[in-house]
Amino acid sequence: MSRAYERLFARGRRRMANMINRAEITGVDTSRSITRLQIKTKAGLPDDDVPYLEAYGFSSTPLVGGECLVISFGGFSAAIFAFDRRYAIKGKANGDVVIYDNRGQKITLHEAGVTIDTPLALTVNAADSTFNGNIKATGDIAADGDVSDGTGKMQGMRDVYNPHTHPETGSTTQATPAQMV
Repeated sequence: MSRAYERLFARGRRRMANMINRAEITGVDTSRSITRLQIKTKAGLPDDDVPYLEAYGFSSTPLVGGECLVISFGGFSAAIFAFDRRYAIKGKANGDVVIYDNRGQKITLHEAGVTIDTPLALTVNAADSTFNGNIKATGDIAADGDVSDGTGKMQGMRDVYNPHTHPETGSTTQATPAQMV
């Protein structure tokens, strides 16, 4: 009786093992609403037009040469998870969450806070932005608009400083030698 159960369970395990496979990504098509992958399974079998199913609110385009997990059932296959060990982040602490790409850009959520690293430009597009807390810049700060603090606008300081004169020893000094620009 136990041999019959062993054969039955062995068949079930083989079927389950064939339902989930790892594959190499050999092509990517992002022209449709659902990204499609061309893959080659570890058995060397190619498969074209495999949908890459992503979690709502998160999207990525896997790189050729990366890998994915493919689920297959009832004649349907779908890639459910893509990864690329060439760019995996090493040395994360327990609990860290990292969003990263192949260009060296990453956002790390860690015990001490959030860190954004990029060798490229960082652009924030927002109607308004509010930062609660201190801001420290180690480089220059440029503004296309006016700069304000709790007292007034920088243009107002220029308007007061540039035309001023000083009365000294009963006379008025000359205009300022250099204007605030």
